[in-house]
Amino acid sequence: VSEEIMMQFITNKEEADKEEQSEHDKLKASLKGNVKCRICKMDHWTKECPYKDDLGAIKESLDALEKQGTPGEEPAPSIAVPQNTTGKYVPPSRRGLDGASRPGMGDSRLGDRRRDDTAAVRVSNLPEMTTDQDIKDMFAKIGPIARIFLAKDKIENKCKGFAFVNYLHVHDAEEAIKRLNGHRYSHLILNVEWAKPSSDR
Repeated sequence: VSEEIMMQFITNKEEADKEEQSEHDKLKASLKGNVKCRICKMDHWTKECPYKDDLGAIKESLDALEKQGTPGEEPAPSIAVPQNTTGKYVPPSRRGLDGASRPGMGDSRLGDRRRDDTAAVRVSNLPEMTTDQDIKDMFAKIGPIARIFLAKDKIENKCKGFAFVNYLHVHDAEEAIKRLNGHRYSHLILNVEWAKPSSDR
């Protein structure tokens, strides 16, 4: 069971091609001056710039002129950036550990010394409703604090029962362990001890 359908073509293929070509020309004309090659800044529609080779020679001659500089002009100061000679990826925290300063990090030896002097104390047996401010109020009385980390549950945002307090000086951390270990906080007794490095845990 089928039905005959009569098709009637109004235009032929040549007329459709001409129409399509004229639309393409209209688009080119409307975008003239808007689309530019990113290499030569000229107005052409090619995948690769036909003037790329000529521009390379011009750039080289301009670079040579810049290197010579104008008489009486001081050369621009160069910034020393440590190069990775091994070809391996080095994380930013490990760059410049050979004594050279890391870019944007200041003196690396000062940063290492500050890291060594920072004494970390682990506080456990904390109640669920403990906040960062509670820890700061309790431990800041002993000495200057560099950092406080209170472990919290991601969903309920309640304290998991432990925190880390980093003091600027080791003697302050020792004093905090002496004074606050066994101290009653809320309805619990605190356990304050030296924080172990993450590799020992």
